[in-house]
Amino acid sequence: MLKNDRLYVYRGKPCERIRNRSMKTINPNLQSLLDKDEEKQQRVWDQAVRLHHEKKYVESIKKIATYFNPDIEFRFEDGKHKFELIQGSAMIYCRITEETFYAYLNVLKVEYPDPIVFRRLLNLNATEFNQTKASIVKDYIRLTTETLLELSSPSKIFWDLHELAIHGDKLDDLLSIYSKGVKGIHAPEQLRSGEDAEIGIKYIRLWVEQALEKSHFWYEKNDLYASSWWLVGRIFSIIHCIHPEGKLLEDLNDIVEEYNNQDRNQEENIKRVIIRLRRIKDLSDDELKENLFNLKRTFQTRKPASSELIAKYLESSANSADRFKSLGHRESEFMALTYGLGLLLNNYLMDQEFTERMVRVYEAAHFDYLQEANLTLLKTHLSANGLGFGSRIKHIFSSEKKASELSFSNEKDLEFIIKKLRTFYDSVLVGE
Repeated sequence: MLKNDRLYVYRGKPCERIRNRSMKTINPNLQSLLDKDEEKQQRVWDQAVRLHHEKKYVESIKKIATYFNPDIEFRFEDGKHKFELIQGSAMIYCRITEETFYAYLNVLKVEYPDPIVFRRLLNLNATEFNQTKASIVKDYIRLTTETLLELSSPSKIFWDLHELAIHGDKLDDLLSIYSKGVKGIHAPEQLRSGEDAEIGIKYIRLWVEQALEKSHFWYEKNDLYASSWWLVGRIFSIIHCIHPEGKLLEDLNDIVEEYNNQDRNQEENIKRVIIRLRRIKDLSDDELKENLFNLKRTFQTRKPASSELIAKYLESSANSADRFKSLGHRESEFMALTYGLGLLLNNYLMDQEFTERMVRVYEAAHFDYLQEANLTLLKTHLSANGLGFGSRIKHIFSSEKKASELSFSNEKDLEFIIKKLRTFYDSVLVGE
């Protein structure tokens, strides 16, 4: 593998530089379903863009709101068009006046003056090019973004609301932990506790260590492509299965962005990713626990994936899995297959029914985590959608033995889950 080959993994970039045109396509039984969903989303976006160009700014903003939530409700009160978007446990209030579009989010209630709170708000307001501004309104920490209507293009609104949501989550997480002067609102997120947190911490460490170990193995063989699969693939595992919040989630997303930096060569990017993953590995249990919450964010900023894009990503993963299998590296074959699913699930919106199928397969592939975190869910995943139990797994689930005996170190267990992953790929992709 040439060192200048690159594995792109985020925000619409292809997951690898594919030299030849994709020969596989989506199964015709799924094609119309996926294309209909993608075309509908794209049509809404295009209509919003067209309305903005026609200077129909209010209609354009309402259309982009339906892009976020097709069932959104609008109302006109006090001379303003109003609508709301859910963000985790809080609400983003969106308003359209005669001149501007603005949105705000009440993050926390201030119980008493705390220097930590004011320092955080000042730092946020001092950040250059930051559209989100912080203030305290009626004892509530409020984040606001505002734009003139003529500048409120769909892309501008999309990223301003995205920024507002990210800053809101971050402030909520950090100030709830480090300041006693604030109180949560809207059923605030709570830190996980007990065994649930311990399992999450255990697998963050396990998967980071595995990523570093396997990446080093392939790096020594001068196969930067394979090294990348392990590094980024396990980041997707952590984000999807353990769903951290706060600074850890921000760091993981930044690491993926760091890898995609096209101003540096792939080898330099890999070195930077390794350094940052080692920092996460060195975090204490308490530091990791501070980033584990019970709720996921619900404000979606992922873009719809076309059937062609899905076919390209999955074919690339399948081809890589074939290569690893031919080399006798079954664990890397497994990682290539799970990587393609993780990439799509973490970065793209797809048809709901198809996504649910993919989630079942992807989460079942992480049986080492689920057998400790949620054995019932694992059993459901393996039973559904044709993922029938193998004889060994049937025995484990029906016996009094601990499910921890199910292991990737057992060749039969690994072979079983690879077979189930390939079954899913074969059901989606057709062609030579």
